[in-house]
Amino acid sequence: MENAFWILILSSIVYFLRICFFITGFFKERKIANKFSKNELQPFVSIIIPARNEEENIQRTLSSFEKLNYPKDKYEIIVVNDRSNDNTQRIVENLLQEIPNLKLLTIENDEQKQKIPGKAGALHFGVEHSKGDIVFVTDADCTVKENWVEKIVKFYSDVETGFVTSYTNVVGSRLFDKIQAVEWIYMHTMAMGGIGWKQPLGCYGNNLTFRKSYYETFGGYKKIPFSVTEDLALQQAFHKNGYKVHYYIDPEATVDTKPVKNIVEYFAQHHRWARGGLNLGWRAVIFVLSSFAIWAGFIYFTIVEDLFHFLLLLAIRMVGDLLLLFPPLVILKKKSYIFYVPISVFFFLLVELTIPFSILNRKVKWKGQIFKST
Repeated sequence: MENAFWILILSSIVYFLRICFFITGFFKERKIANKFSKNELQPFVSIIIPARNEEENIQRTLSSFEKLNYPKDKYEIIVVNDRSNDNTQRIVENLLQEIPNLKLLTIENDEQKQKIPGKAGALHFGVEHSKGDIVFVTDADCTVKENWVEKIVKFYSDVETGFVTSYTNVVGSRLFDKIQAVEWIYMHTMAMGGIGWKQPLGCYGNNLTFRKSYYETFGGYKKIPFSVTEDLALQQAFHKNGYKVHYYIDPEATVDTKPVKNIVEYFAQHHRWARGGLNLGWRAVIFVLSSFAIWAGFIYFTIVEDLFHFLLLLAIRMVGDLLLLFPPLVILKKKSYIFYVPISVFFFLLVELTIPFSILNRKVKWKGQIFKST
C-alpha cells in the first residue's frame, strides 16, 4: 500500500508539473497577444492554399473567402495545384472569373518545386509567386472565418514579428469527430503554452501566417531540412533566426477543417505528427517521459491488481486535462465539448501508448505520397 501511495504521488506530480507548464505558458502568450488586438494594419496579404486531389473540397474552401472582411484589393488567393490527377484544376479554373483576386499555379514536376518534397515544396512555390507582405496559409479542405485575416494581421504591427498561428476547429457530427475536435484544441493549447515559454512545440499548417521578407532572408523551405511536419519546421526556423513567434486564440481567427474518417486515417495522421515531432529533440524526450510517468503508474497498478489506485490516477489525469482544456474551450465558445473530455482522455492515453512504437516506421504516407523521414 505504501508503494502504491508513492507511485501515485510521483506520477501525479510529474503530470501536474507538465500541465502547469502549459497552462501558465498559455496565459503568458494570451496576455502578450491581447496587446495587438487594437492595432490597425492592412498590408497586402497573400493567401496560399496547397491543393493535391481536392476536387471534393476546393470549391467550398474558396467560397468561404467571399465573406472575408478585408479589402478585396488588399489580398490575393493563390491555389497551388500540386500534381493533382482529379478535377481540382478544372474547378479552380472555372472560379477564376468569379473570384477576381484568385490565382492558380500548377506544379507538374519536382523541378518546379526545386526538389523540395511534399507540401513544403508547394508552399515555397506559392510564396515565390506571391505579392503579399504577409503570407497566410490554409488547406484546401478548410473554411475560414470572415475576420480571419483582420484579426491575425494585427500582430505584424510589430516589425519583429515573423510568424503567427492560430487554432483550427475540427467540425463533424459523429462522436469520433468530437473526440478529434477536443484533441486538436488540447494540442493547440499545449503548443500555445510552449510559445508562452519561448519554446516552439508545434502548430497546424492549415492556420499559419508569416512575414514573407523574413522567410526569404533565411531561405525558407530551400534551407530548412525536410520534415513530414513542415509547419513545425517552419515555426522552428523563424524562432531559430530570431524572429518573434506568436500563438493566437480567438474564435474569429480560427479555421474549420474536416475530421479524419476512420481510425486507420487517425493513426496514420498521428504517425506523421510523431515522426515530425522528433525534430523537437530534448523537448520531445521530456514530453515522452512526462507521459510515461503516468503510464508507469497505470502499469504498476495493473500488475499488482490495485483497481482503487488505478482509477484514482485515471481521475487525476482527467482533472489535469480538463484544467488545461477549460480555458480554451471557454474562449472559443466550445464549452459543450467538456462533456467529451472523459472519452477523449482515453484516446489521448491510447495514442501515448501506441505512437512511440509507430515512430520506428520511418515511412510516412501523405496525400498519396510516401516520404521517408529522418
